[in-house]
Amino acid sequence: MRTCFLRITGQSTVNGFAGYSPIDDQTVNNFGEGRGQGPDGVNARRLYFGTGWRRAAWNQQVVASIAETVVTEADGLQPMLSIDVVKAAIWDYVTQAQASWTAPKPRVHENGLRLENDDEAAIRQGKQLSRREKATRINCLKKEKYEFRRNGISALLGDPSQDQVTKRKWEMMAEINTALQIEGQSSEESDHDQDCPPNGSRPLKVSRPRYRHPVVSELMGHLDLAIGIHREHTARGSGKRLRAKHARIRIRTPTTSVRTVKSGLPRNLYDPVFLETLTPAMRAEVKPHDSEISQFSHYTAESNRMQE
Repeated sequence: MRTCFLRITGQSTVNGFAGYSPIDDQTVNNFGEGRGQGPDGVNARRLYFGTGWRRAAWNQQVVASIAETVVTEADGLQPMLSIDVVKAAIWDYVTQAQASWTAPKPRVHENGLRLENDDEAAIRQGKQLSRREKATRINCLKKEKYEFRRNGISALLGDPSQDQVTKRKWEMMAEINTALQIEGQSSEESDHDQDCPPNGSRPLKVSRPRYRHPVVSELMGHLDLAIGIHREHTARGSGKRLRAKHARIRIRTPTTSVRTVKSGLPRNLYDPVFLETLTPAMRAEVKPHDSEISQFSHYTAESNRMQE
């Protein structure tokens, strides 16, 4: 996927876009206002890095086009990725590319009266690099979590000792995990990732995505525990010994993550308070589906009763 993105943009690395030539402001604004042509010809895959680049209609169309190419070229390969998963990955590349394109360019100092000097620019670029590295760590952990749950649910559903009621719960969790994909998993990070001891025991703080229903986090915690127990029982039953591994301690915090909202989820997976705060324009971007995850409403209703 990364190779395809770099080939299309003509760059060698995602963080090496300093010399990239993005589309100009006027072309993007004209297209956004319906007065100009959209991405086509030599500009069909040319990204925009100016003000409002993340929400620009131009970039939305370019990213969708790149994602379609990735999916087409990956046809027949396993595992198959949905177009939404590919788009999320492409947006992550674009975010890194835009940051690297902007970093070396002169900036107005925060006092608004002059341009920053070389030392100030170097400090700013160092902070940007630190933020990118942190985002990369979080994304890797979210990917590991998604795949752990996907494989674990498959194993639980294939376990003949699970009763039908429990299996229906795991089927529901499979629907939820598939809907959330990688982007919708909760964020994990540590204040002490540097100088981490060999056993990797420094605690990870788990933050719930601000748009996600809080019951999802509770159910995911129960799922992770069930997967761990099932793996241990399976290993013991086969006479195998699980490899000794020091698990990272995970502390669920009341903090909510402010990262990009996952759009297109079934309506009941969103926090109802979050949905109520959306303007019509914001709701159009979030695009909550009218379809709902089966059985999930039962758990949200039970949670509401316990809080009363």
